[in-house]
Amino acid sequence: EEADGIWINLQGKDRKERLEKNKQKAERENKIIEKLAEKVTVEIPESMVDMEIDTMIRNFEGNLAYQGISLEQYMQMLNTDINGLRAQFRDNAIKEIKIRLAMESVANQEKVEATAEEIDKRIEELSAQYGEGSADSLKANENARHYMEERIKEEKLLDILVKNAVEK
Repeated sequence: EEADGIWINLQGKDRKERLEKNKQKAERENKIIEKLAEKVTVEIPESMVDMEIDTMIRNFEGNLAYQGISLEQYMQMLNTDINGLRAQFRDNAIKEIKIRLAMESVANQEKVEATAEEIDKRIEELSAQYGEGSADSLKANENARHYMEERIKEEKLLDILVKNAVEK
């Protein structure tokens, strides 16, 4: 029984180390992405900023709803209106657009792609890991395939950026 306790502790320690390593990797990737986005000097059209703010507010509203709070209640608590809320989201919206433009530019330059084999393999891995649905039905689902394709391309792009980053 004590051996089981030791195994559980080692397993917990291993998990904690993996989580910390993943956290450090994500922080490094975010730092690199933000530096890349700072180099974007194009003027962002106001319509694009408005669309991004709309998306951010919809996502935020969903998060609030999950916590049992409506967007209107939230705005009342902060004594603001939709225009004030939009103003609060503006800087982050511009930053997100610049990040997306920078990432798309690098992805195009580097010709980052995800093959059908990579997509199938990832779907099989996730199906085995989570046991949700059959891999065959997910492979036939265009939405699932597109989602996997985008995740694989994003991972490849991040690997390229991290590999070529020069830390100062």
